[in-house]
Amino acid sequence: MRYFPIIGCIITFLIMATGFFPIMSEAQDMLLVQRSDLAKRFIYREGEMIRLMVIDGTRVSGEIKGIGDSTMHISDYGEVPYSRISMVCRRSRGFSLLSEVFLKAGIPYFLISTLNRGINNDQPVVPEETIWISSGLTVTGLLFCPLSVRKFRVEGGRWKLVTLLPDDEIR
Repeated sequence: MRYFPIIGCIITFLIMATGFFPIMSEAQDMLLVQRSDLAKRFIYREGEMIRLMVIDGTRVSGEIKGIGDSTMHISDYGEVPYSRISMVCRRSRGFSLLSEVFLKAGIPYFLISTLNRGINNDQPVVPEETIWISSGLTVTGLLFCPLSVRKFRVEGGRWKLVTLLPDDEIR
């Protein structure tokens, strides 16, 4: 009697492992931006946003609608052959978050400090240190903005584009 729950769990596991229930996930086409000398890669799937630059200097951004052998379809742009892609841009989460935090902290600090001194009738209403601190926070946030975008040069660089299709090998 005390072994019935264990036996039930084992039977349920075996039924699920043998494929009695249909698999809920399906294989997707993937585009890898992979560094050729290291095992560093970034994966893009259908439905994700991508930003890239084409050889003629045109910036393309949008949702990936389809990934094929030699081209990918991007919403609001159309088909982009892999041979025409010169650079893939990706937002760095850390620097992007720091930039956003500093930018959003500078102005509220200034407003709260000024309102507090105005309500309490303190003079001067806007002290010099409030200006220095709030402007320092805002400028620091602006300085993090260029660092928040990583650019992977595909044409003539260390990075290359690799497509993974469900039934095929690496191309």
